[in-house]
Amino acid sequence: MLRRFSTFALLAFFVLCLSGWTPVGTGLPKSPDWQFGHEVPLLGKGYLKWHPPDGGVNELTENQKVINSWGYKARPVEEIKDLLPKFFYDRMNTPESYGDFRLNETEYLPMRGPAWELFQAATEKYKGTCYLDEQGWLYNYKAGLPFPDLDVENDPQGVLKLIWNFYKRIQFDDRIGPFVGNIRDRRGNTRLVMSDNINFKFMGRLVLDPKPMYEPNPKQIDFVYSLPYMEPYGMRGTIALVHRYLIQKNDDMWMYLPSMRRVRRLATTQTQDRLPGGIDATWDTIDGFMGRVVDFDFEYLGRKELLMPVVSGTYPQLDPDGMAGVDNYFQRRNCYVVRAKYKRPITMTEMTIWLDPETYYSCYMLSKDLKGNDWMTQVYFWGRTKDWWFSQSIMSMADIQRTHASRVFISCYEVNNNFTPHDFSMERLIQKYGVR
Repeated sequence: MLRRFSTFALLAFFVLCLSGWTPVGTGLPKSPDWQFGHEVPLLGKGYLKWHPPDGGVNELTENQKVINSWGYKARPVEEIKDLLPKFFYDRMNTPESYGDFRLNETEYLPMRGPAWELFQAATEKYKGTCYLDEQGWLYNYKAGLPFPDLDVENDPQGVLKLIWNFYKRIQFDDRIGPFVGNIRDRRGNTRLVMSDNINFKFMGRLVLDPKPMYEPNPKQIDFVYSLPYMEPYGMRGTIALVHRYLIQKNDDMWMYLPSMRRVRRLATTQTQDRLPGGIDATWDTIDGFMGRVVDFDFEYLGRKELLMPVVSGTYPQLDPDGMAGVDNYFQRRNCYVVRAKYKRPITMTEMTIWLDPETYYSCYMLSKDLKGNDWMTQVYFWGRTKDWWFSQSIMSMADIQRTHASRVFISCYEVNNNFTPHDFSMERLIQKYGVR
């Protein structure tokens, strides 16, 4: 009798496997249908060549062992409802609007490698030298993490220190990331936006000389970044340029408009506007959060264990009928949850961000409109180069009120390029990117 039952159970197991059932506790290999490898299709406009990030692909993070999978052809998403922000859970449950999505859980993978060692050494060297004024502005920062011994719950300035740790998380001295945005509306219509994302740091430099600060710096600039556009044709030659300062001074924002052949200064309130081209992000939500600290009131909402793509894969992925990053790596992290409320709301009232407690990176962002309704969402997938600098190849953004989505691909990611401030003058950018 026992032998007959064992034979029947074994036969039933094989039948279930052949029928596509996923055994409990197992993961699935990445789907080749979503893995584009070295070329990303450009909606009938040919292909964009994808290159590994500067320094090469990190084989350890690229080939993680999947211990569980949920979503498309995997386990029910309902099992991880409490391990995702509500907007992301809802997205995974509505493939008719956002396409199929599969989430792959991997084991916790701690940071390591040359870049992380440099960052940790700088944190230890300058430990205890930073401080905040009454308004929460950071002073005397050099490099590394400004507040490594963080006690958010008991420190009156704890949430502000948490935000400054996010701002000064491990990064690059400079970077360039050419990106393509596939913008898709609820009817399935798509359009293309192409730009470079260029950034240069004056502070917290770990690799390039001069370090840890670029001098001379007479204007007291913290960092500068630019978005020069190449597509669509009507935006070609449009160049955005932003300065963020070390002192409590409003950002300086300029836009070169090729149709006028003039540089126009932007109002600082326009940081709440969408980025040029209609991508589902604002100036204040780049990289999850880019607003000035003194423009917000911050509220600490506690800790929350979530599945986060904070150490994800690098290769581009796309469901042709849905979003980006649809088959990537996620790890369980006990995140800090912070609400940032605008002191002067123009188009948004607040944002919620979830921060990884080890790297202080943000993978999720949710903003609310002036009526307090959920509005724009962002999911960032943070990969790692061979040297353990961060890299990106995909970002997933959505306007959930309009069922409007932006799938952003970065064709290559280069860091520490020996840029100088001269490379970020408007004159130099116009010369480099040309104007029709």
